[in-house]
Amino acid sequence: MTAAVDLSGFTWQFLIDRAAVNDDGCWLWQRALTTNGYASFGFSRRGKRCSSYGHHLAYWLLHGHLPVAGLHLDHLCRTRNCVNPWHLEAVTARENVSRGASLTVATAREKVCQRGHVYDGENVYVSPDGRKFCKPCIRIRSRRQQSRRRPSPEATR
Repeated sequence: MTAAVDLSGFTWQFLIDRAAVNDDGCWLWQRALTTNGYASFGFSRRGKRCSSYGHHLAYWLLHGHLPVAGLHLDHLCRTRNCVNPWHLEAVTARENVSRGASLTVATAREKVCQRGHVYDGENVYVSPDGRKFCKPCIRIRSRRQQSRRRPSPEATR
């Protein structure tokens, strides 16, 4: 599925006939979904079989074009099979991911560690693979491990 598909000829009625409105105002696609849960539909154009996303069609119907290259359609409602065009916003890939609910995003949003140390530039270690660690907690853990390895003063006599 690509954004380069010609969506001319489709109407609002096509979209509305294939969606059901929920209490949140989402227009939930009632037909085929991708494995990731996005609205999907197929059609023929000049004898060639094509497919597109339902939210791309919704955006195209409202704005008359798809987002420019480099922008993604973000579901503001966080509902992947929603085709309500007013629930869509064209944003960068980075912005789209940062608005998500993945564990990585949730961790990145944290302002304090589990012990309550504030994450700021000086007390945060970011590993080469991008994981974030609290330096005070690393020191506490290190001291605890060293004290377990050291023999007690009585044992050395």
